Amino acid sequence: MENFLKSGHPFELEIGQKLESLGFNVFREVEYLRESEGEIKPFTSDLIATFEYGKHRFTLFVECKYSSEDIPWVFVPDLSNMGALAARQHSFFSSYGHGQLDQDKSWKIHLQLIKEFGPFASQGFELRAKKTEDFLIKKAIYQSAFPNFYHRILGYFGSNFRTSKYYSQFTYHNISIIMTSSKLFCLNQNMFLDNVKQANTIADISEEVDSVILNVPFSFEFRNYLSWLIGNIDDKENQQKEIFQIQRYIFPFPFSLLVIGESDHGNTLKNLKSFLYKVRNCYLKQFK
Repeated sequence: MENFLKSGHPFELEIGQKLESLGFNVFREVEYLRESEGEIKPFTSDLIATFEYGKHRFTLFVECKYSSEDIPWVFVPDLSNMGALAARQHSFFSSYGHGQLDQDKSWKIHLQLIKEFGPFASQGFELRAKKTEDFLIKKAIYQSAFPNFYHRILGYFGSNFRTSKYYSQFTYHNISIIMTSSKLFCLNQNMFLDNVKQANTIADISEEVDSVILNVPFSFEFRNYLSWLIGNIDDKENQQKEIFQIQRYIFPFPFSLLVIGESDHGNTLKNLKSFLYKVRNCYLKQFK
């Protein structure tokens, strides 16, 4: 059974069941096609969970990472204003559609976002027994972010979809999430080299947290993929317009995703569901 556990399938199944118990519609192992080195290759997302509240549709793109070893995930606090910018502009729920946001209420909801799901982090790595690396975290970022970008492109730049009656009825909120079986730690802001030398465990120089909001600037891989996608638009006259829209709206902004640790997946997801109801209530205009 150890090999079955290491496969990650039981962990993924458990997370899917928790989402279903909260009223989400859950789709497992959703396959996309993406361009890689000039070739079209399949890409699979672990879980996609959706629910609707009024005229708002929330979609969670969930990547599950299970480890049979005790490998803490350690995050570097974001000391700049980039994390706050990510939450203010996109947050880990990047929204689009025709809803009108109440700016006064939105500030309050973003402050609550930080309080409930923070802290903000600018980098993460895995503290293994023999070495420190960020391979698994980076892999999870790409795997949870790609389907979010894919659906965002459909929402913003898929003209047939954007002008359809179905699209005009909703405001869409896309959320990228990494669920891990590892414990999460955020390094102390006032940590120095001497503190690390004197520490016996990672807990001596950090704080264990339930979740972090990880700020991830757009990589060249995603930029190249988006450019390739727009370059294949059949309507050549609109290519430059669409490229300008992508550069103006998407490229300058960072991207945030939510990382949830092993301490209490069920309770954190429950809090997230409650938080999303509050997000909906920050909109002035609700469609009939």
